[in-house]
Amino acid sequence: MLIYNMTDSILHLDTARLVVLSLLILSVIALTVLLLWLRRQLRERTEQLLRSEQAFFGMVHDLKTPLAAAYADLRHLSEQESDPNKAIALEDSAERINLISDKVKRLLSLPKLLQESHASKPVKISLMGLLLPVESELEVSYPTRQITFEHLFDIEQNLTTPAGEMEALLRILLENAVKYAGTEPHITISMHDPGGQSTLIIQDNGPGLGIRPNNRLVELHLESLPTKAAGNGIGLLYAIRLCREMGAKLLCRSTESGTTMAIVLHPGKESLKSAVRHLQKRREV
Repeated sequence: MLIYNMTDSILHLDTARLVVLSLLILSVIALTVLLLWLRRQLRERTEQLLRSEQAFFGMVHDLKTPLAAAYADLRHLSEQESDPNKAIALEDSAERINLISDKVKRLLSLPKLLQESHASKPVKISLMGLLLPVESELEVSYPTRQITFEHLFDIEQNLTTPAGEMEALLRILLENAVKYAGTEPHITISMHDPGGQSTLIIQDNGPGLGIRPNNRLVELHLESLPTKAAGNGIGLLYAIRLCREMGAKLLCRSTESGTTMAIVLHPGKESLKSAVRHLQKRREV
């Protein structure tokens, strides 16, 4: 009966109103189809990223056993070697293998950090205490590069932030900076507003990330990353996700002569404005 009444009402409409009604119905149908298509595309993209992530961590996990075996063999050979120079070389190689094993363990811990319902509790930690182990490992990992780490902050500078997430974030950003900056990476770490909102700034002299618009400060999101530029792999993807879990913001300004990354730990409206003003003035990158 209801359908009959609606049909009867429509038939009694004049031509103009009937045209308008038809257009509205077609618009609703088109919008519904578009939303369904977007939902399907999003689901396919999510599934693709999930498969890539699972494949990546599967390959990383498969490295654990051969690395452990190589470390044990090198340690055994160094203990049996009578030539002191060869023994030292074997021991050094074993330590490098051990360093890679530690990196594998940290990589495998990243999904657990990101799967937690919220970031770990913020604690007061030394910035220098976080940086020095990471920098030392990078110097060992890239022995052929002349790496310079420049610290432009008080040696007693502390941060109040989730410790595990912050350490993982620094490892990703510093290794990217070293890896893609050529044979003489120069990495500058500084603080803005250390007594207030704590914005940690990492600058390098690499080729840039290919982010547009060039030389302007932008907040990094997953969809803002170009796929073909060096340094835009799974590491930076995880850096963005870590910042999100920590309640922080990751800002970037990238040019062909270097990249600036800014971690705004407490991104209130005023702190973001302050960080943007501060970084826009720094044109030496």
